[in-house]
Amino acid sequence: MIRPGKGYLPPVAIPPGETIREVLEEKYITQAELAQRLGMTTKHVNEIINGKAPITVETAVKMEDILGLPCSYWLNLEAIFQETKIRLREQANKEDEVNIARAIPYNQMAQLGWIPVTRKAAERITNLRKYFEIPSLQLIPEVYSAAFRVAQEDNAIPFALAAWLQWGKVSSREIKTEPFSRKLLCDSIPFFRNLTTLLPKKFEPKLKERCSQCGIALVFAPHLDGTYAHGATEWLSSDKVMILLSLRYKYADIFWFSFFHEIAHVLNHNKKPIYINSQSNKNQIEQEADRLAAELLLPQKDYSKFVAETQVFSIDAVKNFAEEQGLDPCIIIGRLQRDGHIHYSELTELKRRFDWVRQ
Repeated sequence: MIRPGKGYLPPVAIPPGETIREVLEEKYITQAELAQRLGMTTKHVNEIINGKAPITVETAVKMEDILGLPCSYWLNLEAIFQETKIRLREQANKEDEVNIARAIPYNQMAQLGWIPVTRKAAERITNLRKYFEIPSLQLIPEVYSAAFRVAQEDNAIPFALAAWLQWGKVSSREIKTEPFSRKLLCDSIPFFRNLTTLLPKKFEPKLKERCSQCGIALVFAPHLDGTYAHGATEWLSSDKVMILLSLRYKYADIFWFSFFHEIAHVLNHNKKPIYINSQSNKNQIEQEADRLAAELLLPQKDYSKFVAETQVFSIDAVKNFAEEQGLDPCIIIGRLQRDGHIHYSELTELKRRFDWVRQ
């Protein structure tokens, strides 16, 4: 008999019970009679014949005398049946995994150095399993259920969003942090606001260092096609939290608002969920984070006073107010534009764009 692992895989797994049924018919023995001779219930014998219960060594020894075929014969049939079931299941899983792998921006991830370059489907599946740290790609929706919920709202590719989040989580492990300190984080808000006046090469190391002192692993993530995410927050332990920021958005005001949005999650929300800030994911919690981020970045009391006392939002007026607040003028411009006080085409010369350079 050819075993399934030796180059041949039957289309279906045939239980040993089919052979038992044939022998019973030849010997004019009913299932009830076989059960009586085996010392089993008829129900259990029926389950063996239908492949729902296995043939044990004890049962195989008894059937040797009853049915006239050796114990090894029945045990071999049972082993082949169980092996074939597993191999057929793995084959079906691999076909599903091939489809999942196609939904992940593998080539882009390989270009970024996240995974090895390959065109072979089997190698891609193996590499992605290692990347996600799971035995099967079918588990991605379970491990990153939050990404799939957000993707439904954003028309994002859920597997791509999961890959982006995984990169952030793995990267954050390499960042050493002090135990989380809510007090230090609150005290650091003015420091963070002052960093808005600097270019990335100046503020990035300072921002990451202060975050690590607060217990935050801050990760800047290259944009993956189909993710549409601004940022994400996940508590890795009770003393360490990851903030993941996308480098897709080049305008400084968008970047800083996204950073403070994630800080708002850290300060204001439960530690259990993964919070994903995306284009359309504006549920109650995300709206709360937006409001707190706006307040942390530019206090509403000061902002309202500036709006009420300013007749014309000129470049000089914005610059003077930004200097008073210790902020980059682009933060003021972004707020005025979002609130409808000026058009998005106005004062654009004050809106800085970041040129992110990643290794």
